[in-house]
Amino acid sequence: MNKKLHLIGSVCIINDNKVLFLKRTPNVDSPNVWSLPGGHVENKESFFQAALREVHEETNLDIQLEGITNTVHLSRKDSEYFMFFFVSHVEDTSNLKVDGKENNEYCWLSLTKIENNKIEFRHELLKKAAIKALTQKPTSLNLLNEYFENEK
Repeated sequence: MNKKLHLIGSVCIINDNKVLFLKRTPNVDSPNVWSLPGGHVENKESFFQAALREVHEETNLDIQLEGITNTVHLSRKDSEYFMFFFVSHVEDTSNLKVDGKENNEYCWLSLTKIENNKIEFRHELLKKAAIKALTQKPTSLNLLNEYFENEK
């Protein structure tokens, strides 16, 4: 049986030592839970391009990726997931607006609020990526850039 491949780029957007989370709308998969901005790689996009596109679509923010907090591979019965979690610090959030299609609310969560388990996250991996983004220096994007350049 051939497994379906899912390539995903998500971003821990940080402002004032808090991470941006989006609440999923009731009509999408994993409804009414909190998630990081991001989504699937489309066509021949890179993980970088997908993360930037998804952030803009979901939040109306234009960001700069600064580094990687986590890379994750999950193997399921019928699917393989490769996920990259990026970090971006933003100062100006005046353009922040949720898309209303996939997400209908947003909140900024501090480390304490992320750790206190009172928020229902889409997946525990999102919580771990956000904690790491707030507490550790991210891995340089150069490492990933070099890999993709060598693959061309």
